[in-house]
Amino acid sequence: GATNLSVQSSTKSFIPDGSYLLDTLDMGDKYFSSEGAQMYVVTEGVDYYALATSGDFGDLKDDVDAEKYLQDPDTTDTYESWYDDFTTYCTTYSIDCTSTEDKFYT
Repeated sequence: GATNLSVQSSTKSFIPDGSYLLDTLDMGDKYFSSEGAQMYVVTEGVDYYALATSGDFGDLKDDVDAEKYLQDPDTTDTYESWYDDFTTYCTTYSIDCTSTEDKFYT
């Protein structure tokens, strides 16, 4: 009998379908979940070589780190940067990828 019942309850299971409260909770899950919403930074018309050689490329990560509503890029695996991967590759294979603009782009 009752000992074989599985218990899988959540607050939402006690709210009738179609209730405004259920809709409100669903919106909260969608927009304010623990995972958060994904965000992408897309650039256009940028001289990446100039940013790399001036050291300003890291500023984007610092800006993300400074924003309290974004997850910390240093202590979570939520921050991905092609430039960080690029510099890791260059370091791993002992390549000076910023010695010339041609080398940087090839």
